[in-house]
Amino acid sequence: MFGLRRSDPATIHIIADHLDAVLAAGEDLLGLRLDLAECARSDRSGIPGERLRTFVEDVRTLEALLVGHTLQARRRARELVAAEAPVKQLLGLFAGGMAVLEDAVAELGDTSATDFETGDDPLAYLRSRGLLAADAGSLLGLERIVVGEQFLIVRRIALGMLMDLAAASLHALEDCYDLADSEEADNDEASVEETLRQLAAARAATESWPAGP
Repeated sequence: MFGLRRSDPATIHIIADHLDAVLAAGEDLLGLRLDLAECARSDRSGIPGERLRTFVEDVRTLEALLVGHTLQARRRARELVAAEAPVKQLLGLFAGGMAVLEDAVAELGDTSATDFETGDDPLAYLRSRGLLAADAGSLLGLERIVVGEQFLIVRRIALGMLMDLAAASLHALEDCYDLADSEEADNDEASVEETLRQLAAARAATESWPAGP
């Protein structure tokens, strides 16, 4: 068993802020959808080209924002080498679970290789993120495209899984450091340990997720 720490170091608040931003970007992503039937009605050609590109750019922007905050939280977490055991454990679990994004983040800043292969085709991006079937060559037969929890962030990790990991980390920080400032916070050690178990399970799930090409 372990006691909870009362202090609120700046780095902990910074990590919590980044995790909050991850969850906010994730919620915004989950709110994105493209109604293809409506696009077809408003476009005489029947091809929702401009709206499709706008939709893809919105998704890409939020994806990059989410990844940026995730990696900032991970880097800050790895700085806390002197943290007490429970906090070191939970932040280590988070940092380890998000390691899969470090190798892929270059794709967000330099898409030249992908663009060379696909001609910056928005359909190729949607396929790579699991929004279209891997063999889909067009949008025919689809009524809408909706970003869901299975959206693959940088082709590596499902959005829902990443948000679960971020939420578990934030919840554990709030329990350990009383960041929530809530009357319901009862400093229950068993509650913190249960959060750590959930966090470990979430990390294990990310490690079993198949890597993108």
